[in-house]
Amino acid sequence: LEALVRPGYDHTAITLAPTKICRIPRTLVERLNRETPRLQKPLFEHWYAALAEADAWLAELAAGHADVKTRVARLLLRLRTEEAPGRAIRLSLEDIGAILGVAPESASRALGLLRRSNLLTDADSRYHWRIDASGLAALLAAHDQEN
Repeated sequence: LEALVRPGYDHTAITLAPTKICRIPRTLVERLNRETPRLQKPLFEHWYAALAEADAWLAELAAGHADVKTRVARLLLRLRTEEAPGRAIRLSLEDIGAILGVAPESASRALGLLRRSNLLTDADSRYHWRIDASGLAALLAAHDQEN
């Protein structure tokens, strides 16, 4: 979507799991946009959805109003895989810290608390954790009621 309004990209994407991509040449999208005006609305809707998702990530995860454990719980729920809702993509402590705006040590302590509460365990894959999604959701609901 960025390519429609500027020649380069502001961001880089790194896949965390096997991914399929579809490359559509910019010139083709520009031509379709000119020749097929009805394409604009769905394209802008998709763009808006991506922006709203980024906003949600910032509001839920990077905002400092919640303790680190709560923010890590929210992150784990956002990292759930569609194929297996009881699994979350496993990130490094540095990546978790960068996403949440905390030190990796703080992320490690929060993950430890969630492990001791049996809300997070190691999966059979180095790329995933097993999560208790309903337990994490209950933790977040309790936190939201307190605030």
